[in-house]
Amino acid sequence: MESSVFPLSFLDDRPIHVGGLGSLGKPLAESMFRKEVPELHLWDPDVIESRNRFNQRVYDRDIGTPKVIVCAQHFREIYPESKTKVIVHHERITPATELSGIVFSAVDWMRIRYEEILPCVLRQKDQISFYVDGRVGIDGGKAYGLDPSNSNHVYHYVNDPLHNHPDPVDGELNAACKSDFAMPENADMVAAEMAWRLTMWLHLEQGSLEPYDNFVGWQFMPRRAVITEQWDSGTVRALQALDDGVPESA
Repeated sequence: MESSVFPLSFLDDRPIHVGGLGSLGKPLAESMFRKEVPELHLWDPDVIESRNRFNQRVYDRDIGTPKVIVCAQHFREIYPESKTKVIVHHERITPATELSGIVFSAVDWMRIRYEEILPCVLRQKDQISFYVDGRVGIDGGKAYGLDPSNSNHVYHYVNDPLHNHPDPVDGELNAACKSDFAMPENADMVAAEMAWRLTMWLHLEQGSLEPYDNFVGWQFMPRRAVITEQWDSGTVRALQALDDGVPESA
């Protein structure tokens, strides 16, 4: 819905794409839908599995149905008269996918982020004005917001090992996004931070002088630590760090 915090006019009719509709992507897409963004594209090749009832906002009746269909159905139940045009894609974003506007990455694996979605975004950086990436761990999360046309932003995102690190060697055994452990609240927090990355960026485009943190990462266990980075100024701020650990969310 229109508000002074998230004026729809700031979007300038740019479409929003959400890649991945699991524990992170679904609440993020729902947030965009509730704001009534003009055009919302949902991307995911998967179907709802039994374990998704524990770590995602889905129901038993949804098992076996494509995630994009479930998402669109839930949205219609929330607000049938919504002005948002919801477009579903039962497929993954690949380097060859045609996109424009604003892209959210909410996928499971690092290799998908850096080998599929990011090349797609960089190839079309003249049409894609903003890229947001979120990552969820059982004990914390990370959120990024960057301009794909800004080489400094891309350099930090690609080359810093804090941000670009390998997938877990044990695969699904150590992946919060694939777990049946009930911790969807972690994903909700990351989704909220991703939405704020976009909200603050839209104000920045309009001339806001507030500092913009391109990266926000946090870890809750065993001790709380929050780290932010402003890539344009090169500063790093530890908001609250009780030990020397860094977030390891994938």
